[in-house]
Order: sequence, then C-alpha cells, then structure tokens
Amino acid sequence: MFGSKQNPQKKNHLRFYIIGITILIAAIFVFFFLNQEDFSGATVVDFAKDTFFDIGNSNNDKDATDNSNSNEEDNANNNGDSNNNNNGNPSTSFFSGDSENFLSLTFDLIPTLNTETEIEKLRISFSNPSTVIKINNDRLELSNLKEVELSLDSFTGDLALDEDSLSLDGTAKLVEVNNVVLSSKDKLEISFQNLNYNLLNIENVGLPTLKLTVGEGELHLADKLSYVLREEEVELDSFQGNLFLGKDAGTALRLEGIIDGLSISGEVFDLDLLKIS
Repeated sequence: MFGSKQNPQKKNHLRFYIIGITILIAAIFVFFFLNQEDFSGATVVDFAKDTFFDIGNSNNDKDATDNSNSNEEDNANNNGDSNNNNNGNPSTSFFSGDSENFLSLTFDLIPTLNTETEIEKLRISFSNPSTVIKINNDRLELSNLKEVELSLDSFTGDLALDEDSLSLDGTAKLVEVNNVVLSSKDKLEISFQNLNYNLLNIENVGLPTLKLTVGEGELHLADKLSYVLREEEVELDSFQGNLFLGKDAGTALRLEGIIDGLSISGEVFDLDLLKIS
C-alpha cells in the first residue's frame, strides 16, 4: 500500500566507509611523499599489506638486528682483545709493538744467564738424549730417540744458560716430549744439567737484567731508535718478553719485549737510557 523507504542508517554507514577509505588512501600517498622513496612497482594494496600485516615480521627483523649488533659488538671486543694479545709479538699475551718501551733485537752471540725466573712456555730442541732429565725424580728415558723436542708450560725455577748448554731446576705445569704429553694434578718437578741444545725458544720470560757482550746486531726501540750494533755491548733492564736462541740458525739471538732501561757501549758510541717511558 505504501512505497518502500530506504533505511537512512545504511546510507550513513556507506558514507562512513567511503570517507574512511578516502582518508586511508590520502594518508598512504602523503606517506609516500614524505619519505621520498622509490616505490616503483608497489601498489596501495602491497603497501597496506606490508604496513598492517607484517608487524610480526618487523619485530622479528628488529630482534635479528639487535642480535646481529650484539654479536658484532662481541666480535669487536674479542678482536680487540686478540689484537692486544698479539700485536708486536706472535706468541705472548700482552706485548705491543706500539709501546714506547718495546724493543726488538738481533745479535750474533748468545748471552750467559744464571737466574731464578718464570717462563710461560719453553721449547728445547736437542740431539743428545744421553743427558739425564728427571721428572718427579724419575729419569726420562730418551735413549732410543735421535732428535728430541721438549716443551714446558708455566715453568718456575732456576735457569742457567750459555752459548753451549742449558740447565733447569724447577717445576712445570705440563711437560711434552716429541708430542707426548706428561701432566699431573700438581706441578711436575723437572731438572737437568748442561743440556746441549740446538734451538731454544723462551716465551714470556722475566729477567731483571740481560747483558750481551761485545758483538754485532741490530736494535729497534719502538719509534725512538734504530741502531746497528758493531762490536758493542748491550744491557737491558727489567726485560719481559721472548728469546729465541739457535746455534744452527742464521742469527744466534733474537728477542723482543718490554724493557725499563737500555745501555749501549762501544769504542765510538755510548748510550744510557736509565728509564724509558
């Protein structure tokens, strides 16, 4: 009887949806404009999906980035520690070639030492296995070996050295003979006398004084001094570092480490640096 009337509430809802979509599209284009990025090939639908449906992925990416940054920082710290451990010295934990009192020296003569000291690592190569070596008062049997490589870790005790032989009396945390390891819960006692060595590598040893008799060589003191030694004596105070001695090598002595004082004396030149800082 009466004509049908359109529901005004539906018109209001439709108008609301149209306005909302218009505002959303306008916001998206404003976002494009402000960011001034190249969105070639992207559509409004793509952007909406990326914006509203990838929130979880965004959080995961953030976590991954945080973890990556954390790992990079850890690696940087480790690399920094590694650099501190190795710069200027291939085998010790604290020497630095950039230090103002870092010394490297080559010499044609082997020094004479007789001192009580601590050594981080000691490697000895010799070919006279008849020398009596005692470990915890037991003789180490080497008679069936022609060449011997003996290594000691964390040695503490008496050391006597000259150009021909080495004597030790002390303790070591670990003893290794031709790659065979001898170890104990307690430190191992080790002693031998007048071992005729071929090569000797001493890592991280502390010596209150190191004297080199008249000889020839080359000396470098950080960036302060480079000097060719010609028939001159050298004395180092409070040396902490590495020594390599080889009677069969091209250079009898190589050393590098930290010193507190340096003295060079000869017929032509005298130098006395009592304190290096």
